[in-house]
Amino acid sequence: FIQEVRALYARKKCDANFLICLQFTLRRMTIILRPRSERGALAIQNNSHATAFLVSKNKSLQSLGDGRKGGVGLLNRVVTYLCYYLLIMYYVVGLGNPGEKYSNSRHNVGWVMLDHICSLVGLPQVITQKALSGRVTEGRIAGESVTVLYPDTFMNNSGTAVRKLVPHDTIKHLVVLYDDIDLPLGEVRVSFGRGSGGHNGLTSIIEKLGSKDFVRVRIGVGKTGFWPWEKGTTKRPAGGGALERYVLGNFTKKELDTIDKASVHVLEVVATIVSKGHVAAMNLYN
Repeated sequence: FIQEVRALYARKKCDANFLICLQFTLRRMTIILRPRSERGALAIQNNSHATAFLVSKNKSLQSLGDGRKGGVGLLNRVVTYLCYYLLIMYYVVGLGNPGEKYSNSRHNVGWVMLDHICSLVGLPQVITQKALSGRVTEGRIAGESVTVLYPDTFMNNSGTAVRKLVPHDTIKHLVVLYDDIDLPLGEVRVSFGRGSGGHNGLTSIIEKLGSKDFVRVRIGVGKTGFWPWEKGTTKRPAGGGALERYVLGNFTKKELDTIDKASVHVLEVVATIVSKGHVAAMNLYN
């Protein structure tokens, strides 16, 4: 399979969007997780439909329909192999607002952490995918296949992008990174199946997916108390304008140093979630 994909790429029959477009196609198919004995037959039955969809989405592949060697027949086999050997995919989504104005804001700590994770793991450069309303990259964390998404919708509409990415029957494999003002700066907690806690990004995801059954990695951005006996506690700004100004405000240099150090820990948490499950992560890190 790898040799065939490389051959397609070498002949310039596909561009850098090929694999992401191919996976986007497969998500629309109904054979995501079946017994291996069933997968092959279902793949053979459906691969021509998948190929047609793939070619329609990627102009660089439309030339494959001319019947020459290495054309659609080869692409059919590629799709078939992917369907047959399809593994569990995890979806790691960081919440934030697009635009330079918000790039270092506390509300964008989900994006900041994704930047660190992609760098530490060595994931490929993100690619803008309009079909997924965001920027996407793929690779492996702790040996498990992951798709990473930065939604380009604003925070309050995060669910629109997440719904396009995550198949309904794999919602439990969704991991969302976001800011929590009730946790001290840099602290991390893992939860599953809870409500939104008033976070608009989470509210949007729950509404669009119609489910709370996904993993959350909460990253603290809260102010800690000044006095020694207040250590480990947070002071939430008063509701309304003060709270909004605080979360949309930029990190200070000292705060960014704390976030940078916490990123290694966040990667450990995400790696544990995808390799051992959210329960193990909660037991280890909460």
